[in-house]
Amino acid sequence: MSMSSTSAADYANATAASAYEYSVQTLLHAGLDESVSVPLQLAFILAVTLFVLGFEFLIESVEAIIERHPTYWTLLNKMYRELLVGGLTAFVSKRIDQWDILSAYSQTKLNLSDDMVSQQDRIDQWDILSAYSQTKLNLSDDMVLYFSLSIAIQSALMFMMLRRRNRNVDALSALGARDLVEVMSADPDRAASRLSQSAMKTKILQHFFLTTFGLPDLFSFPKYLRAIQDAEIFSLFDIEIIEWLLLVAVYAFFFWFANLFDIMRFVPEGATDDAIDAGVGLANAKRIQAGRVGILLVFVLVLSVTLLLLYQYIRFRVHQIVVHAGGYRASYLEAIMAIAADEDAAPPPLSNDRAIGQMAELADSLADVEDHSGIWDLLTSAWRYMAGTPHAAKPNVAMPIQDLHLRYFSRKAIHVFAKILLSFNAMYFALVWATFNASIAPVLVSGEATWYPLALVGIMAVLVFNMMFFAPRLVRQLALVNATVRVNPTQLKAVIEHFSDVLDMQTKMADAVAVYCDANLK
Repeated sequence: MSMSSTSAADYANATAASAYEYSVQTLLHAGLDESVSVPLQLAFILAVTLFVLGFEFLIESVEAIIERHPTYWTLLNKMYRELLVGGLTAFVSKRIDQWDILSAYSQTKLNLSDDMVSQQDRIDQWDILSAYSQTKLNLSDDMVLYFSLSIAIQSALMFMMLRRRNRNVDALSALGARDLVEVMSADPDRAASRLSQSAMKTKILQHFFLTTFGLPDLFSFPKYLRAIQDAEIFSLFDIEIIEWLLLVAVYAFFFWFANLFDIMRFVPEGATDDAIDAGVGLANAKRIQAGRVGILLVFVLVLSVTLLLLYQYIRFRVHQIVVHAGGYRASYLEAIMAIAADEDAAPPPLSNDRAIGQMAELADSLADVEDHSGIWDLLTSAWRYMAGTPHAAKPNVAMPIQDLHLRYFSRKAIHVFAKILLSFNAMYFALVWATFNASIAPVLVSGEATWYPLALVGIMAVLVFNMMFFAPRLVRQLALVNATVRVNPTQLKAVIEHFSDVLDMQTKMADAVAVYCDANLK
């Protein structure tokens, strides 16, 4: 069906068909039907986002007051659990309705039985908004929820991949420097493997870190690294208002770019206003969606390449840090040999009591300084740099590598950039996931555009690959940077206090066992 040879009435009929084939219940189909336009949809997403951010601020304020009262804190957590169950129930109910799995009668029963409905359901029930606005609110509500779920899925996959990697690396890092040298020297091929290189890097940074801060060998540097990794992943959930605006801006740029492409291909110069207002024909809707999927794939591939380049850049910088920590020796193995020689000449290890006292002394000297590594903090730092205003140093913020100058390197900048890229990955996944859920039922019923869900699955596979391959490697390299270039006092203090408690408990258990054995003549 061609736009240049069809009447306005035919367009109206074709529009109804396109609305059926391409459900308007997803942002990627915006503009195919007049009930969902791109600019107003993005405005509704911003409005819902502002509401969510305001509500989160209110919750954090309430938590700050209630956390001092264990009873109310327990009650609040139970309420969170019930609301989570209710929200997921409402989400599943909407998907069942979207996929038309049940009949209208059964769907009414399901909606009635859903006691824990969301605020958006109440707006729909009270008919506060028009059908036009309600469609947009439904899409905005879904996109924010899909984005939150995508971040959770991405974080879970990152934790899973990092846990397996950390377990393998820690098995080698637990060896002493002398034992590690013997293992690597016995098998040169193994020494050249990525796993062995990571273990040697960790050992070099561990020795440098313990020496810099005067910590005993009992301190678990791998545990400190894992705490930094966890903090990096958890920071993905802390989305700033600037980040939300940037995410919506990328959505807007995508549709602007796709719209230029659509207009060049499908809208003739002589099209009448009535024909344009009538909507998009089914044939053109198919071509428009094919173009949008292709453009979205290009956006996703650009993101993947950017993640790869950032990973390689940070990996190169980590190599420079490790070379500096190892005394600029020719190889990691030579640095490990030097560490082994230092360990052989070192005095006997401290007792648990002395080690605990030494770690407690450092922990007491560290202030609970919040890590400011957000977009706004980066912008203010850039403004101070351009204005030539010196930055007031925070008290007790440890900088173990003060004599290493990394040109064109900013820890805060790469942290913010990496967080934005991972948020983009979750955002694209949310968009494609929502589109797949909205399109699978119409495609199965009509038999039209069967390639469409398959193409969406392919794009999701690329995004999942980013989550499982690039994201955990990027976080691991960022953790190495954040553990050495600028130490996070809060994380270091927490690890020291936890490890001191563990050593203290082990000492008490050993004393209790010794007393029991002496008392029972064993």
